[in-house]
Amino acid sequence: MEKPGIIHFFKEEKARVLYGHIGVMVILTGIASIALLGIINEVAFNQRDVREDLIFYGLAMFIFALGTRSLNIKVTQVVERQLLAIRLRILDRIRAADLKQVEGIGKEDINIALSQDIALVSNSADMLISAIQQSILLLFCVSYVAWLSPLAFFIVVGSIIITYLLIAKLQQILQKNYHRLGDEEGKLYSRLDHLINGFKEIKLNQAKSDAIYAEYRQHVEETERLKVENRVSASWAILSSHLFMYTLLGAIVFALPLLADPSGGLVGKLVATVLFILTPLLLILEGVPTIERANSSLERIYQLEKQFKHEETLSPTAKDDVFSKPKFNQLQLDNVVFCYNDNSQFSVGPIDLVINRGEILFITGGNGSGKSTLLKLLCGLYHPQSGTIQLNQMGISPVNLNQLKEQFAVIFTDFHLFDKFYGLTDVDDNRVQQLIDKMELTGKVNFVDGRFSTLQLSTGQRKRLALIMALLDDRDIYIFDEWAADQDAHFRRYFYEEILPELKAAGKAVIAVTHDDRYWSYCDRLIKLDLGRIQEQHDHRKKTKSSARKTEAVSAQ
Repeated sequence: MEKPGIIHFFKEEKARVLYGHIGVMVILTGIASIALLGIINEVAFNQRDVREDLIFYGLAMFIFALGTRSLNIKVTQVVERQLLAIRLRILDRIRAADLKQVEGIGKEDINIALSQDIALVSNSADMLISAIQQSILLLFCVSYVAWLSPLAFFIVVGSIIITYLLIAKLQQILQKNYHRLGDEEGKLYSRLDHLINGFKEIKLNQAKSDAIYAEYRQHVEETERLKVENRVSASWAILSSHLFMYTLLGAIVFALPLLADPSGGLVGKLVATVLFILTPLLLILEGVPTIERANSSLERIYQLEKQFKHEETLSPTAKDDVFSKPKFNQLQLDNVVFCYNDNSQFSVGPIDLVINRGEILFITGGNGSGKSTLLKLLCGLYHPQSGTIQLNQMGISPVNLNQLKEQFAVIFTDFHLFDKFYGLTDVDDNRVQQLIDKMELTGKVNFVDGRFSTLQLSTGQRKRLALIMALLDDRDIYIFDEWAADQDAHFRRYFYEEILPELKAAGKAVIAVTHDDRYWSYCDRLIKLDLGRIQEQHDHRKKTKSSARKTEAVSAQ
């Protein structure tokens, strides 16, 4: 199996059309370069008509410049276009993937592959162009040496083979080190994420701060060591090229006259040619570390894509279903079971649950009882290993899964706050401002040019901003995962006594995870989870009806 790399990149991304263009341009520039060398040698060592040679010299320069420019533009365009295609393809697979798969891979690997690795491959395009061009030029130079002197040809080729073996060994060392360097940089990203996102906790715990700093320093030092080792290896390659040049020049100047007829300025021509060979050889050697690092980056990029390859895809039928979603009436879980594929052995279910339009359902339970997992099952982010989920008495399968997902507006405990209403068109600015005022965020955040002016708010304020976005999404089912936990008493009461009843009156179904037992009377039903199962279920509608009848009886008396 072909290992992912630069060559694999062009084959995999169907850039075969580039091969013909590269071939023509490289051959043209190679011919032009060797023509320049030949003209210089002939003018320098033989008596010729300089005027005629000058015309050919200018023509060769023009062809070389034109070919090099065309080659640079074409390769750059194709590389960037193909990198764009890879990035969009992976992003498309990520957004169509299963939540568990994204959680398993981790954001560090995804961020590094789609930002740092893509950038590195992009930056290596110039070096790749140069390496291809100089390799062909080297081939033409060697051919020219063979035309000048077969003996010198064997000397030059032998030296190049020895240099190639050194380069091959260098490539093995660099490839191994760049893989390790990529791993270390991933760990650096993780520790830096701890340092920034956990800044408050670190400031309150010196031991934790020291431990994270120690790990970060360890990975920084290892990264530095690998980079130094790579540069030392690369310097050996450069040194080898210089030794190659001086050895070759010595062989031509001292040994060749003893073995062959040096008449006709042969030694001078060969010396000039060897000096001419040195430039492409040095450029090739200098490009080896960059190209090897690009190979390593491409390997990580393709590995990331492979990890998402067999995940769920959004079929054309599913996309059509999104826009023809049915009006919600009922969501039903029958004997649903979900298991994590890890060593925790934790599972949720079997769960039997019915949620109706215009109903408020509260879920409570201790840490690790399965509340968040159940929420992800309800909205289709997790798929049950057994049992069925029905929307309006229609069984949910991968084909129509998006009909289920599009019913929900969700605020999880670890929610992400967007800066604008992505996916919504014709957002009413006045309505947004009314909600900002209602959530008492006036003066703290503004809605300008379709975006919120800042997201740098307290946790409670961020949740209120997330609620504004959820309300304007206007979905049929709302999920709130401990939304009130970070609110003050005023907003906690406002949430239970006004927001939830308003959603219920609008025919929305509300599912809220809560531990606020003083507000449990505001729900229609309350379920308690423990160890992944429903242990208790209370129907508050009966109590409400009973209280209403008692009130009516008292009024009648």
